[in-house]
Amino acid sequence: MKLLELGNMLGFKTYTADSGKKCGNGQLRELTSLKPEELTRSELKRIDVMWYYEVRAIYKLFEIVLTTNIRAGFTNFSELSDLHADFFIIADPGMKREFDKVRRSRAFSIIRERARFIDINELNKLCESTKRWMEHAKILNLP
Repeated sequence: MKLLELGNMLGFKTYTADSGKKCGNGQLRELTSLKPEELTRSELKRIDVMWYYEVRAIYKLFEIVLTTNIRAGFTNFSELSDLHADFFIIADPGMKREFDKVRRSRAFSIIRERARFIDINELNKLCESTKRWMEHAKILNLP
């Protein structure tokens, strides 16, 4: 939910593969601006969360790794290596070592430099600081 809210705040179009998942009194699809039929590639439909900036065709792709393994996230990303995209694994801090190991493997060398790890606790801080910044941006009448 936080990733979708953050993407929306920052002006991206958003999508999640888990659109039917409950979120408060509604479902995650209520926070997305892209529907599966609008995606041009079937591989994108499997990504946990996607931000898309249409003007420059930039993608920010996120895999949330809480119950699966990091390699599966990298596999999803590598299928989309031809996109102008940054790839993010969101996981518990204890999984950073595994992330580094998988990132260094030869199989994922094509996306290595575009893959980032975000600690789930840092994601919460990032969301809060972005919300505060957005409040100030409104005061300054920033786009």
